[in-house]
Formats: sequence, C-alpha cells, structure tokens
Amino acid sequence: MFTIVRVRNGVTETLKDSSSHLEKIFVDSITASHLAFALNRHLLPNAAKWEIRSI
Repeated sequence: MFTIVRVRNGVTETLKDSSSHLEKIFVDSITASHLAFALNRHLLPNAAKWEIRSI
C-alpha cells in the first residue's frame, strides 16, 4: 500500500482523502504515481514536490 507525502519546512504532510480527514491510501504504486504527477504539475517550480511512500 502507498500514500503520497511532501516535506514542507521540515514537516511531513500526507495527502488526505477529500471526503474525510483520513490519509489517502493507494493499493498500487501506479495509481499513486499518476496522482502525484498531476499534483506536481500544478506547483510552482520551487514548491515542495509530492512523492510516493510505501506504508
């Protein structure tokens, strides 16, 4: 299982499910990778990038 995280100012943020306050969990890395890519595409160049982590 996988989750999407980023580190901003030394604090790790985990992507949350939009319909709750719980972390968004992915069964496969491909789906997580596609969403992380889409999220990073809309960030400023110097912003903290989203990355996939195994849980």
